[in-house]
Amino acid sequence: GASEADMRNGVASPQVRAALKKMREYARAKYCAARDRAREGGAGQAALLPAALVPIYLDAMEQSDYDPFRVGAGPAQWRKQWRLWRASLRNGL
Repeated sequence: GASEADMRNGVASPQVRAALKKMREYARAKYCAARDRAREGGAGQAALLPAALVPIYLDAMEQSDYDPFRVGAGPAQWRKQWRLWRASLRNGL
C-alpha cells in the first residue's frame, strides 16, 4: 500500500512504515538463518562474521523515533567492533 510518491518525496506514511517493517522482518529472518548455519561451523564461517552487525542496524530501525528518510550517524565504531569481537569468540554470528 505504500505509494511511489511517498517514497520519492520522503514521506514516512503509515504504509511506507508498514512496508519497511516487512522488509526488516525478512532481513531478520535471513540473518537468523545465516547465524544458525554459521554456528554449525564450516569453512565459510569467517566470511559471515560481518553479518554480526545486522542486529545493531535492525534494532535501531525498530525504534519509535526512527525516520527512514533521515541519514543518521549509525552505531558507534566501538559498538561495531565489540559486536564483531564477541561474534568471533562465539564462532558465529
